[in-house]
Amino acid sequence: GGFTNDKSLPIPVSIEGFPPEITAILTFDLKVAGCIIGPEGESQFRLNGKLNGSKIEGHLTDAAGKSLISKVYQGAKTRTLTHAFANDVILKATGTPGIASTRVAFKNRNRGKGEIFIMDYDGHGLVQATRDGSIVAAPSWGIGNRYLFYTLYALGNPDIFSHNLSNEIGRAHV
Repeated sequence: GGFTNDKSLPIPVSIEGFPPEITAILTFDLKVAGCIIGPEGESQFRLNGKLNGSKIEGHLTDAAGKSLISKVYQGAKTRTLTHAFANDVILKATGTPGIASTRVAFKNRNRGKGEIFIMDYDGHGLVQATRDGSIVAAPSWGIGNRYLFYTLYALGNPDIFSHNLSNEIGRAHV
């Protein structure tokens, strides 16, 4: 909190100082959340910062120049850090958590069989989560999004399996 916002969309935001990759990610994340990207003089919020080695320095100010966020993001890939900054911006601007760090689990079918894949909400970071070589269905997140539950037909009937994503130990029959 700490400022007044009528929470009406779209929210005008300007982005400055970041390298093109980060600017592109922020632009996508903020547009999905209901922002329009424009010049500084016409913006309700101003984002600026820089990439400093593997750290992102992110700042958010309102139109009056009041600092709302001044934070260093580190310890992950640039894309992940940028999504975290975008989420913080959306939370400050709207009071609602952002979705930029959301991951999607889905089934990909090939010749009647399938595997479960996971990707970031923006289509990046595609990872194959299972390698069962059988019919799979209905992936669902569980336990802090560290586990994936899904139906697997490898034993001749539909069984629910879990896949531990935190240490990639593989599947366990439930």
